Amino acid sequence: MNDTGNIETFDFRPVRLALGSQLKDGDTDFNGVIDFDDYSRTDNGFNTQNGAGFVQSWSRGDFDSNGVVDFDDYSLIDFAFNHQGGSLQRALAWLNGEAVDRMDTPELKKVVEHFSEFGEPYAAAFNLAAVPEPNSVTATLAIVGAALSRRRRNRPPSPPRKLRRSPPHNPRRPSSPSGATTTCASGTSTSRSTAPSPRWPLRRSIH
Repeated sequence: MNDTGNIETFDFRPVRLALGSQLKDGDTDFNGVIDFDDYSRTDNGFNTQNGAGFVQSWSRGDFDSNGVVDFDDYSLIDFAFNHQGGSLQRALAWLNGEAVDRMDTPELKKVVEHFSEFGEPYAAAFNLAAVPEPNSVTATLAIVGAALSRRRRNRPPSPPRKLRRSPPHNPRRPSSPSGATTTCASGTSTSRSTAPSPRWPLRRSIH
């Protein structure tokens, strides 16, 4: 706010960015409602902005802070007005060429009026207002990322995994116990020593 008591565009830009969606586009008097007072101030800014000494501001209709009141600003206030009145989907459908039975509510009448005045640039700006701003998307992703990070930190640690120990490897094949007799497939008998059996099973190779 400057020394005249008016919130000018340059002064208000950082405030607008900080408030984000908490402030409705078109709410010139900051009362949380889009009504005829806001349209009156916007129309006044649009009609007198070329006068000598005129300083554009949010309260005079410069809602996108570019120093001028034009179709972009009217698309923003109309979008907020229709969102407030529950007629936003009908307004979008009508601007996109779909058949809409009645466009007779105060909110929809503003859309018809300003489309007739500004044409396709107004319709494109109105549709663009329905797309989330990159800053808001980035902020949402940052919040989600922080929440996931906190969840990982608060999760109890997993119990330690138990490792299986394999039997020691012996490169030499253990000798057969002596004194034992085995019969081969050919029918011949062989004797084995009676040495104690190893503590681990013998591996058999398959031919």
